[in-house]
Amino acid sequence: MAITRASLKSPSALASWMQTNAVPNIFKSVTFADNTITATDDDDNKVLEIKAFTERGSGYLRAYRASNSYVSFDTLDTMPYSDDTIEVIGCDNGFIINTLVGDEGTYSWKSYRLAILVTRTNNNKVAVIFTTGESDTELRQVMTHNIRHVAFGDSTTITTQTNYAAESAAQSVLTPFATNANIGDVSYTPDAFYMPMHSAYSAGLGKFSLGSDIYITNGYWCIRDGGGETA
Repeated sequence: MAITRASLKSPSALASWMQTNAVPNIFKSVTFADNTITATDDDDNKVLEIKAFTERGSGYLRAYRASNSYVSFDTLDTMPYSDDTIEVIGCDNGFIINTLVGDEGTYSWKSYRLAILVTRTNNNKVAVIFTTGESDTELRQVMTHNIRHVAFGDSTTITTQTNYAAESAAQSVLTPFATNANIGDVSYTPDAFYMPMHSAYSAGLGKFSLGSDIYITNGYWCIRDGGGETA
């Protein structure tokens, strides 16, 4: 698959994009019903579920580590929020989503930044990386703090979050995401990284070259491309 990106206006459009661009390289299937995106892995396990519904407290993002265990963001009532779009970029080794989502709180609507990265681990399991923060929070703060990292088969009793300081510099340093593996196991993302040092944090969604490799990025995270480039 060549590098591809899109600006989408609804969860159903995102589901269609995922069906076209993330099956079968990441997911076995992606379906959309009841305003819910459901994605499965090669063994038919549900690994990602995104429900965006305009009723108070009804929306969520769930990254599954077992059939009945997940790590979630539970205030996702609209996706995207207001006139925003769902920005997505993908390649053979995964995809990245940037958007605003809305939460109908007790007194008024509030918008949140939501960033999602989906790739495979060294064990060929689906890994879902995501972070959220209020939309008026500095982008750097959101993208470098409270990053959840979940792979199917992870421990169901350990839930940690990654935090790092973004250091602007003339070189870029790439660090794989690690997931909460069980004792004695190793689980990380060989083709997806966060960048504790980088030369272009403000570049946003796009691509860059490093050595002989091309990466897709949201400025703070990146995925190594495993296929051809678009023009």
